[in-house]
Amino acid sequence: MNSKLFITPKPNPNAELRLFCFPYAGGSPAIFTPWIEKASECVELVFVQLPGRGARLVEPAIDNMPDIISELMVHQDYMTSKPFAFFGHSLGSRISYELAFQLLDAGLPTPRKIFASASRAPHCTSTKRHLHGLPHDEFIAELRDLNGTPKEILENKELMELLVPLLRTTSK
Repeated sequence: MNSKLFITPKPNPNAELRLFCFPYAGGSPAIFTPWIEKASECVELVFVQLPGRGARLVEPAIDNMPDIISELMVHQDYMTSKPFAFFGHSLGSRISYELAFQLLDAGLPTPRKIFASASRAPHCTSTKRHLHGLPHDEFIAELRDLNGTPKEILENKELMELLVPLLRTTSK
């Protein structure tokens, strides 16, 4: 598949299953790179790279779930052309879940499995407060408190000007 949306690091037309891998909010497919050499011969890894992330960082990010799903559904023929599964991490698990429902609603094949990590079940309500609407300085302070962003990045004003809009759109 020749698309900026899907990266197939080791094409395998004889694979029995495609595993579509959806990264976390603001994440790039690079987080799945270690999987390339560990994947079974019967699995073809396909990394999903949405606009505004990874090598597509200069493109405008999609800031809502319906538009993300619409972007993915354009490629439904490719996604469903052989047995497939979804792996999503954090926001990636939400995207894969919503995409599976859209495929089902359209009467198309659905994933054999959905593997979700770092996300609560969709039917469970969140007790966390939403961060995306916080003023800039409070948003940065919350990122610091989450302890997942290196201090050097948080202190780089130019880089944070680039990253904060992306992080806000993916935390809605």
